[in-house]
Amino acid sequence: MLIAVVVALLGYGCETDYFNKHYLPDYENSGEITDVKEITLTLTNDDYAAISKNADNKSIAETQGEEAIAALTAIGKNHYFANADEVAAYMPAFLAQKFPVFDNGSLALITYTMALDVPADVVAMNAATEYTLTEDDYKTIWESDVDYANAVTPKTINKLKSVLPIAEGANDGDYVVVTYNYSTDEPQKEEEEPNPNPNPNPNPDPDPEPEKYTKVLGSAVLGDNVEIKGYIAALSAQGPILNDAGGSILLYKTTGVEIGDEVTVSGTISSYNKGFQIASAIVEKTGSTTVTYPEPIDLTGAKIDELLTTRTEDDYAYYAKMSGTVVVNGNYFNFKVPGAETAMGSVYGATDEVKAALSDGMECTLYGYFCSISGGKYINIIVTSIEPKAAAVAQKRALNVKSEKQYAYFRLEGGKYVDCNVEAVQPADYTAMGQGYGNFTNPTQDNYLPSFLDEKHPYAQVDDKVYVGYRCYASGATTWRVDEYVFTGTWTKTIYFTEKTDQFRKDAGVWNIDRTLELDFTNTSSADTKAFYQYCVNWVYDNKDVPLGAPARDNEGEIISTEIVLIDGQKPAGNYWVSNYGNNEFYTGASAYYGNMDWRPSAVKSGFVAAGMDNLNDDEILAKLKEHSTEVFAVVLGYMYPEMTPEEYKKVVIKVYSYGPNKNYSFTFDVTDKGTFAYTADSLTEF
Repeated sequence: MLIAVVVALLGYGCETDYFNKHYLPDYENSGEITDVKEITLTLTNDDYAAISKNADNKSIAETQGEEAIAALTAIGKNHYFANADEVAAYMPAFLAQKFPVFDNGSLALITYTMALDVPADVVAMNAATEYTLTEDDYKTIWESDVDYANAVTPKTINKLKSVLPIAEGANDGDYVVVTYNYSTDEPQKEEEEPNPNPNPNPNPDPDPEPEKYTKVLGSAVLGDNVEIKGYIAALSAQGPILNDAGGSILLYKTTGVEIGDEVTVSGTISSYNKGFQIASAIVEKTGSTTVTYPEPIDLTGAKIDELLTTRTEDDYAYYAKMSGTVVVNGNYFNFKVPGAETAMGSVYGATDEVKAALSDGMECTLYGYFCSISGGKYINIIVTSIEPKAAAVAQKRALNVKSEKQYAYFRLEGGKYVDCNVEAVQPADYTAMGQGYGNFTNPTQDNYLPSFLDEKHPYAQVDDKVYVGYRCYASGATTWRVDEYVFTGTWTKTIYFTEKTDQFRKDAGVWNIDRTLELDFTNTSSADTKAFYQYCVNWVYDNKDVPLGAPARDNEGEIISTEIVLIDGQKPAGNYWVSNYGNNEFYTGASAYYGNMDWRPSAVKSGFVAAGMDNLNDDEILAKLKEHSTEVFAVVLGYMYPEMTPEEYKKVVIKVYSYGPNKNYSFTFDVTDKGTFAYTADSLTEF
């Protein structure tokens, strides 16, 4: 037969759809390719921005006036909808723009954030703009272009608000969250200009007393057992750099040594991230020396990009310098080098002294040992010294002030920023809570903030209220959020926002909201299907069998229970509608055991007889089964979805498989009130 098919294909190769027409039964081809999709989507910050900027949505808002225009703008800024009408009005144009080729019949389940009667002040807090103090701001605070520090101190903290710029269009009541450097120490003026040369010796000898040291490093290879006589040239939290007359290597996790210590080291050459190292080294101190450094190799932007492709093998550390801008991200101190397209510098194992000397946005030159490459882009350097930007003498002075990054919220009032009652979670707080990236990942903040407030407010009284501002990673972006907490004996979050999901359907070329919940119980083996039918069995027993004289079941009144009907721990006698198995009933035909509706008149007739309805013929019994199903399904929906409102869903469609007719049927129910459902007349259909 396969040969015949091949011959047919060869003989009629020029006829379009020949194989489909002749070998696929009932094949019909309209000549049209369709793209009907069912997708799920959780809106990201970019999606909210796209909704706000969509041209069709702007036209809709413009026809409704200035308030609607402002509300549409707020969607993009706040990343949530204020009400259900906004969702219905603005989501269709967004879907048309995002999925232009989807055809009629496509469905989209969209999850989004909805506001729940949020006070105007909380709305403004969550729409706060962000600002980071600049070098010019610090100069203004210190009232000097020369004698200033890149930080505010107890003496100058009160001036911070005065340098905050007021954005065009800002109004009283708007909030700003500010990032700045803070030092508890006041800077001291230096008596003389510091030497910009970071090397202790302006004409350094790279090998102090070389005859004292081995030349093992530079020639030993991976796996060699070595004994090295050398000296400690640099320190890091990941271990020191060891030099001998041949080269430099990282002593991974070695502690208890200082720069200048002469040592004898025994160990095995290993590697990590394209850099040689010695782990578990045996170190013996033998003396001390003055450390000088060789002329550094200049790791320019082009050079560090080149290293990503040229350093393909493990190699030794070497002394280098790198000029650029510090980028602080939590506990990570990275370095942006001008001219680099991919690579970034990274301070490897930054000590407390190095961290104190660096601040976000600071321009400087790092000197130290390039030792490895991590993450496919980070050029790791163990820092020995830092040279500030040549023109920034005061920035150099700031190196003598230990500072840390801080956050603060301010509110615009009367054309100037004033203090407000938003408490910001600080970088040190994230570290203390084990959040290494300097933010929470939604929704973990709900686990940490109550304990955070306990620590910050140990004497809180009932009804005390605190607004907490924090950085949160969600939907692919990190943004600021503000939550309200009220002390009720414990700190309890006020719920102002909720996640909601709506269904949208494309018909006649247009997306529209379709607030219809579909419950498909045609899968007879599904746990959800069987649970639904057990709800029905339980309800029938409590509300039909008990009035007929059956004893109450063990979990009487617990209609939402999916447990089988039991009376005194035993299954029912089966004298009325519910069978003696306790998992099926004859009032609607629901069977939790088989996961279907048993609509065979002969199988359910005993229940009708027990209820005094033995005069019905088969057709009348089938009609009653359908009628009873509309009654029971409506009530059981109320137990399953007690919080559902008409604003969330207009209708619920229940799909079932019926044994006997061996067909699928659907019932439609209107959501008439919270947790209340009514059968939609004449909606029972076969499909």
